[in-house]
Amino acid sequence: MLELLQQPSFRAALKRADFKEMVFRQQHYAWRYRGNPTAPPADAAPDPLLVSQSETPQVTIPTQ
Repeated sequence: MLELLQQPSFRAALKRADFKEMVFRQQHYAWRYRGNPTAPPADAAPDPLLVSQSETPQVTIPTQ
């Protein structure tokens, strides 16, 4: 991460809220799962971001 801070393009990207949130999540998961990178702990609550991405949205199309 410290190497990336030396790059002007990375510093510029950190000004974007979506990029900053992605970096935050990646760092959080790196710290949280550093002991076992293949699976979250058994007592971990499901991540709402991952759950919402795996669900299929329900769409109702009106018929005439």
